[in-house]
Amino acid sequence: MRPDPGYWWRAYRSRVLSAVAAIVVLVAIALVLTTKHPAPRRATAAHVGAASTNRRAEPSTNSDPSTRANRGGVRTPRQRYRPSYSASVPDSKADQRAATIVAQNSGLVAATESCTPPAPAWTSQYPSIPHGDWTSETRYITKFVRELLDRNYRTQPRADLARWVSAESAGALLPGVPTRAADNDLYASLFYPRRTQTAPGVVPSAPRWAQLARQGIREQVTHVFINPDETWVRDVSAGLTSRDPLTDERDVNGTMTVTRRGSTIVERFAMQLSVGSALHHMGYGVSETDAWKVN
Repeated sequence: MRPDPGYWWRAYRSRVLSAVAAIVVLVAIALVLTTKHPAPRRATAAHVGAASTNRRAEPSTNSDPSTRANRGGVRTPRQRYRPSYSASVPDSKADQRAATIVAQNSGLVAATESCTPPAPAWTSQYPSIPHGDWTSETRYITKFVRELLDRNYRTQPRADLARWVSAESAGALLPGVPTRAADNDLYASLFYPRRTQTAPGVVPSAPRWAQLARQGIREQVTHVFINPDETWVRDVSAGLTSRDPLTDERDVNGTMTVTRRGSTIVERFAMQLSVGSALHHMGYGVSETDAWKVN
């Protein structure tokens, strides 16, 4: 039986986004050779230990030329910032097959393009990931996952999360994907999962968020584990490429504590997370989440 069209789009994104691990390794080596300060050592699996109560990511106090401060503690990206991509055009057989899959799923591409993200910003409830972590894939993913999932529904506005997601987005710079769809992919996958046929549940709907707020629900990530996606290696071997040297895909899982009126339970979560060059600041950003599970 032929799978539904959404299958091809999900398979394309989950595989193609994990297509250039070798390029990332070469970039890391180049950074080590060309800077006085050695790049952080990268582990194939990261374990980040116990959390503190209602911990939020701390905003960076360093001066960053890609952001600017506004009134009320809100920071916004400077419009002049643009990520750097390779000028070469991916043209391997694997790239051509990927582009064909995208063309065959024009409806899902159009749906992603229609999910226009809000203006990017960092707020007191959803501050910027410290830019000292922007150049380390493992540290960046860890901080991103914690800030995405650590929630006090009563005090943290869903709209602030949406603006934070916009600010931390990367483009899904893959063969055949139009620029607008690539840039909207993270926001679409989190806030419009049904429209874009990605796994729902990472971000509750607005009515569900309000319900959780009335119930006084808090969620706190306690452990984060980051591992390479097995499909990544196969795709690299097949010749799949990207013009973005930071493109990568990781399997992320961990635990979080859910508190409701004094009682707590521990849940396990898992998801696929794709990264690339951030659209609004230097270093890494996230281009998509999928395969969200909680048990």
